Formats: sequence, structure tokens, C-alpha cells
Amino acid sequence: MYMRETLDAFGKMSPEELRLAAYELAMAGQCGLNLKDAETTYQLRCLSGESTAMRIVSSMYAAFQLIMPGTDVGIDLSREYQLAKTGG
Repeated sequence: MYMRETLDAFGKMSPEELRLAAYELAMAGQCGLNLKDAETTYQLRCLSGESTAMRIVSSMYAAFQLIMPGTDVGIDLSREYQLAKTGG
């Protein structure tokens, strides 16, 4: 769900906007994100509304795959990314 939303949003961005979004997402992850905590939310400029840690990590994975395919962001969401790209 997060991955599909992210790909839709990032598909409308210019390459520069996408790079800025990837940077913002990476910086949000620098402080550590608890993927099991669905209650804590974050506000980021590159994502509309409030975001959970899982949404941030999913979005960061997608952004880096769009910019530099194969980049290791510390979590493997390749299956989810491929499903979202193919509409599955």
C-alpha cells in the first residue's frame, strides 16, 4: 500500500524533486525508526499527511530504487517494490 502510493507520488516529481525527497527520507531515518510502532507519526515535506516509520522506510526504498536501482538502504523491500511497480 505505501509503496504503491509512493510510486504514484514520485512518478509526478522531477528528478531534482525526487532527489530532495530521497534525501529528506534518508535524514528522517538517521534518528532511527521503529517499524513496529504504528502510533508514532512524522511530518515530511515530500509525503502528504502523517507518516509512520514503515511508510517512511517504504518511501525511502522506492525513492532510492528510482534514482539508483539496486541501492541497499538497509532493509530489503524488493518484493514489495516489484509488486507495486507491476500493480500486484
